[in-house]
Amino acid sequence: MCDAALENSFSHASATIPKESHPTVFAAPQRKGALSSAVGVAFDLEGTTVDLEAFRHGGHLKAAQELGIELSRERAIAHLEHFIGGPDEKVAEDLHDLCSHTLPRIEFVQEFLRLTRESFEINVLDAAIRPRDGVVDFIDWLREQNSPFAIGSLTEREQAIMIIRRSGLDQVFGEKILVREDVLNLKPAPDIYLKTAEVMGISPRRQIVFEDSPRGVIAAIVAGSHAVAMPVVTQAEALEALKVSGASHIYYSWRDPALKDYAARLIQELGTQSL
Repeated sequence: MCDAALENSFSHASATIPKESHPTVFAAPQRKGALSSAVGVAFDLEGTTVDLEAFRHGGHLKAAQELGIELSRERAIAHLEHFIGGPDEKVAEDLHDLCSHTLPRIEFVQEFLRLTRESFEINVLDAAIRPRDGVVDFIDWLREQNSPFAIGSLTEREQAIMIIRRSGLDQVFGEKILVREDVLNLKPAPDIYLKTAEVMGISPRRQIVFEDSPRGVIAAIVAGSHAVAMPVVTQAEALEALKVSGASHIYYSWRDPALKDYAARLIQELGTQSL
C-alpha cells in the first residue's frame, strides 16, 4: 500500500531543514541566583543512551501492518520524517497523510498509538534493557571533569521510568531526568534542553547535548547548546539528516577513542566563552 507515494515522499537523504526549524537561538529564562560556570552534558534517552530502536521501530511497523500498510524498516527510515525520534503520533500522521488511509486521521492516529504501545510493551516485557556499551564509563569520566549531566527525553513518563529503572540508569542520573510531561513543546522546540540546563544549574550555552535524531539535534541548537550525534541507525539517509540538522560530529560508539578528547576540548571551549 502507498508504494508510489513513498517514492515521491520526504527523503532524509535530500532533506533540508525548514527555516522555521532554526529560529534565532532561544533566550532561556534565568534561574534565581548565579548560574554555575560548569559545562554540563544532556543525554537523550532512547537510542542515544539505551538502544531500544528495534523494539520501537518494530512496534511502528507492526501497527502499520495491522492497519493495512506494508512497510520495511529501511523504507520507513528513508521516507517517514519522524520515524527516527518520533513522537509516535507524528509517525502515525506521516503514515496516514502519505498513504491517504481510508480511516479518518484522528481515528487512524489513535489506533496506531494503541497498537504501537501494545507491541512495544509486549516486546520489552522480557527483554534485557541495558545502557549502550560505554555510556556509563563516559558518565564516570564526566564526573572526573566535574561536569554535571542529565537526561532529556520525550518518552512518556511511564515508559521512561520503566526504561531508566530496568537499565539501572536511575542509579546514575538520580533526579536529573526530564521527560515528555515536563515540557510544553516537543522537539525540535528547545524546551527539553532548556529544562536540562536548568536542572543542572548552567547556561544552555554551556551545555553539550548527545542526540540520535535530527529533531533532537535542532532542539539542542535552538536552545543555544552544542549538539553531537550518537545514532543507532546508520542508514545513509539517517546520517545525512543528522548532518543537515547541524550536528557538529557523529559518533557511533561511546567507546570511540576520539570521543573523550573531543568532549574535553568542548568542555574547555564552552567553559571559557563569554555568555
